Amino acid sequence: MADAKRKKTWHPSRELSVDGDRFVLIFQYNKELIDEVKKLKGRRFDGDSKRWWVPLTSSAEVAQFCLDHGFKPDENAQAVMANPPDAEPTRAKNGSITVSEGKILISFDYDPVIVQSIKAISGRTWDAERKVWVAPLSSIRQVSDFAVLHGFEITDAEDVPDAEPVIEPTITEQGAWFWIKFPYDRDLVQRVRDLPDAKFDPDRKAWKVSKDCWADIVDFSTATNAVMDDALSNHLAQQAEKSERIKKSSAADAAFELPSLKCDLRPYQKAGVVYALEALGFASADGAKWEKVAQ
Repeated sequence: MADAKRKKTWHPSRELSVDGDRFVLIFQYNKELIDEVKKLKGRRFDGDSKRWWVPLTSSAEVAQFCLDHGFKPDENAQAVMANPPDAEPTRAKNGSITVSEGKILISFDYDPVIVQSIKAISGRTWDAERKVWVAPLSSIRQVSDFAVLHGFEITDAEDVPDAEPVIEPTITEQGAWFWIKFPYDRDLVQRVRDLPDAKFDPDRKAWKVSKDCWADIVDFSTATNAVMDDALSNHLAQQAEKSERIKKSSAADAAFELPSLKCDLRPYQKAGVVYALEALGFASADGAKWEKVAQ
């Protein structure tokens, strides 16, 4: 594809670079885009840099991904995609992944690369007595990623859920802050980090967000199906209604017609009438309804 044509599809916040033996994908949080990234062979999320990594051996897939989703590769990334490295040889692992008594057991011959990779799995521990790594079922997605990356097969998996349990964060308010708490989940962590001035409190093991950001909290709670008590839920609903009223009160126009009216209303006057009628408890700015009320 011609370079000029490809530039038309580039997204300003989506970039591709190279760091050692991997590509680095840079983009703002987007759930749909993350789902697409997860389809790339060998991809892994780095919690420290908050970036997705993909091995250079997946060059062809990454090149197509960039074209499909508007990523702009830098000069190094373009050079790698023009001369992709050979695929990494399959390692002899002599290992297995099984499920037993509600735990995922991962066993393999020692390999420093695989050991480093397994440490990215949430909740994994080393069982020195049985000489196996043990991970909770809640980390099945990460274990599946690990299996794909290193060529393992998951066996005896009848008790493994089809997907990770849905994690619903809880939101409370205290003092000048909203407090958000949930078991570790990398996608939720990224969502919270996108909230204005969000900070993690290690003592409470919860994220705090200023009450001035109530509108962002409303959006966050809707997107994540967050749990909160009735008092906070009602308070946020009232805040949203108040904001909507203020917005309508300053409107410059509105869709409103009243046939029996003997004069034409200016746009700002229509907006004022609609605001007043809705403030009196009428549900919608329906011209027929207002005509009936006027009579």
